[in-house]
Amino acid sequence: MARLILTSLLLQASCLVYAAAQYLDWATSGASGVNLGGWLVQESTIDTDWWGQYSKGAQDEWGLCANQGSLCGSILEQRYATWITTADIDGLYDAGVNTLLHSLPGGVNGMAFGEAEVHYGWFKNQTVLDYSLKAIDDPVDHTDPSAFGTPLALSDDGATWVLKYIEAVISRVTAVNPRIPVMFQGSFRGKAYWSSLLPTSVNVVFDVHNYYFAQESAGDGEFPVFIGEWSFQAGFENTLVGRERALNTELSAFGALTQGSSYWTAKIFGNTTVDGEGVQADYWNYLAFAREMFPL
Repeated sequence: MARLILTSLLLQASCLVYAAAQYLDWATSGASGVNLGGWLVQESTIDTDWWGQYSKGAQDEWGLCANQGSLCGSILEQRYATWITTADIDGLYDAGVNTLLHSLPGGVNGMAFGEAEVHYGWFKNQTVLDYSLKAIDDPVDHTDPSAFGTPLALSDDGATWVLKYIEAVISRVTAVNPRIPVMFQGSFRGKAYWSSLLPTSVNVVFDVHNYYFAQESAGDGEFPVFIGEWSFQAGFENTLVGRERALNTELSAFGALTQGSSYWTAKIFGNTTVDGEGVQADYWNYLAFAREMFPL
């Protein structure tokens, strides 16, 4: 089983708790990780057969539950118990993965993969903010979906609200033990924006996301940077034969220039076509790559 578990929410401020004197120094250490997508938040593209069986035409998890009524709880509990298993975790560990990220229900980015379409209730809601301090979310509050993956995804007012949350998390974690690092993803505002608002003494790690549709800078060296989400699917001309080289190239680059990375995602059976050869499952399924490249 993976030796290091990094629990995050979709703002991904994560406290890594270790045994005494075993705290990870992100300034000098690195990690090799994957995201556990489709486990605690359901997405229509992660497992299209499962979604087709249970969604009854819904576009998001809230709609699925509305359509299923009293059956929703048992359907999701079964999903939680079977989508990611201990065997999956062991397989990832055997492939060199030592960091796992997952999201919890309650996304607020206004998109179907974040909880429900046009849901932005996290912002300016003190009750929800208080609840969120038990974990972390990755909010965007711009109601134009085309802004996703850009700094425009988070308005100035939204950024102020997120900063309030980040500062509260840092304060609470520091009060327990300042050696515990806090990781957060700043809604594509970028490391330079957030680092200018934080004292250099805080023990934080910046999580940036790199996809063909959303690129973030690796930073300026002020704070450690971790690539919390990425995949090697390209915008154009994907080839099945080029997957291994693409995967290893990006793993090597992120390992050399940042404190490591976490692939999106551990498992995916989605059949959405991509430009070039294959479907999303051919490019996003890390467990499948691991079994092909590191057969036991």
